[in-house]
Amino acid sequence: MFRKGFSLTEVIVTIAITMLLVAVISSVFLSFDRYQALEGDTAKVTSVLERARQLTLFSKEASQYGVHLEASQVILFKGGTYSVGDQENVSTSLHSKVLISSYTLTGGGDDVVFDRLTGETSQDGSITLQSRIDTSKTKIINIEETGLIK
Repeated sequence: MFRKGFSLTEVIVTIAITMLLVAVISSVFLSFDRYQALEGDTAKVTSVLERARQLTLFSKEASQYGVHLEASQVILFKGGTYSVGDQENVSTSLHSKVLISSYTLTGGGDDVVFDRLTGETSQDGSITLQSRIDTSKTKIINIEETGLIK
């Protein structure tokens, strides 16, 4: 005769397999989420740099524009130097899982300013974005002397 129902062993095996699948799927999702945050913020910082260069090339309000770099944000500013309290500054925050871990700009400093008419910069160099959770995950943005961002 056959019994109806499940044995305790079958239930335990089913629960174990389900928990294993949940763990694997969660791990993949978290890894993907970190990757997306880093990719998104790399695009965001690149966009702010390109916007500053475009505004300078268009000579908006007969001014040049630049970008100030901080660990958790980039700030688009008007003029040749960054002023902390300027109301025209436009701050763009990075995802909480991403930070600007380092930057190396010609002449030092933490500002990239573009020249009017040419769009060139004397602060060429690189910006490294890093995952706060997995520090081995990084993205590098290169700024050329011509002002082009790669």
